[in-house]
Amino acid sequence: MTKKITVKQYVYWQKCKYTGHEKFGATEYDFRLLREEHRYGMVFVKEIQTTFEVPDDFNPVPQQIADLEAIKTKASADFYARVTEIDRQIQSLMAIEHVEPSP
Repeated sequence: MTKKITVKQYVYWQKCKYTGHEKFGATEYDFRLLREEHRYGMVFVKEIQTTFEVPDDFNPVPQQIADLEAIKTKASADFYARVTEIDRQIQSLMAIEHVEPSP
């Protein structure tokens, strides 16, 4: 069995200020309520309703766990890359020969 979900969305048009690329998109929040500087040039087009089906037994937990595992893996890799860079800098400093100036 499935259940129907209906979501209100706000369609917008936006032009990238760097590339000039134009795009349409949709979001669940009414961005018109935001201050202008937080709209990023989004122009309201229309409000729509999107309906889709979800299994009755839908469980988001496995995907949430997978997402967190991926974040953890990346954080660990970033950490070890930074530690390796710090170790390299330490070794480089230790390799510098200190010579006392002559009196």
